Amino acid sequence: MLPIPNLAAVVIAFEPDCRVLNKLLTQLSSSVEHLIVVFNSDYQSSQIEDFENLLLIQNNENLGIAEALNQGVRKALALDASKVVLFDQDSDICSNHIPSLYNEFLTARKLLPNVAALSPRFFNIHTGIREPFYSYNKGKLKKDIYANSSISLFYSDFSITSSILISSEVFSRVGLFDSKLFIDQVDTEWNFRVKKNGYIICGTDGVQMKHSLGEEGTDFFGKKVYIHSPFRVMYQLRNSIRLAKSCYMPKWFLIKQACYLLVLYSYIGFKKRDLNYFKSLVSGLVKGLFSKH
Repeated sequence: MLPIPNLAAVVIAFEPDCRVLNKLLTQLSSSVEHLIVVFNSDYQSSQIEDFENLLLIQNNENLGIAEALNQGVRKALALDASKVVLFDQDSDICSNHIPSLYNEFLTARKLLPNVAALSPRFFNIHTGIREPFYSYNKGKLKKDIYANSSISLFYSDFSITSSILISSEVFSRVGLFDSKLFIDQVDTEWNFRVKKNGYIICGTDGVQMKHSLGEEGTDFFGKKVYIHSPFRVMYQLRNSIRLAKSCYMPKWFLIKQACYLLVLYSYIGFKKRDLNYFKSLVSGLVKGLFSKH
């Protein structure tokens, strides 16, 4: 398989399992012209297999997912990549994932010239459930709304950064990711900034992959939910509140999400008898309401 010209893959790694990461890089290296890995920790990159098209960016501390993505995208743009595809370190893809996603994007662009990016259909790795593509219009959250039904193309206002393929010219008009957010809501903020600038982001049924949507499963009033660590909770709540203040963001959705986070992780804190969840909620609430940084 020949690599696709002018296509760069950016992989963000934070204390990765080198076996899983090397498997991903092996799949990507034969499909893209440039393979960029950003290590967002002091991880020893010597444990990573060497590929001819591999470029490493080594951070000695966690700069956050947004800044790491920006470092990778800047390098891709400096290499004149016309398209960039982003990945988490634990993404699990098949051998034809990149060619299929690339071809789906080209087809989508022919039908809808303002498509900025394309995401695959995800299946929850814990449950096997097919995840919907969500769009937000006139204050309502909707599932699987067709952008073009002939090729199973859907509006996707909440596409995550894992396996999203983006046309490079979009970054010059819309900008990079907001590094002040550090980790959570980074993708959502960028998606709605894209939308504000007249583009759309789509999802396709033509490419599928599994993805983990949380770190641990637990029961929440009879419903199985997948939760994050207290470290992540602070950023989730803080960023939901901050972004609700932005004119181009879905204000009421974010306010509802902030309320849900407060209820969910208060429950989790009591259930686990873990004060760290309460500390994270208080910190996220205060920083979201009052801090500018």
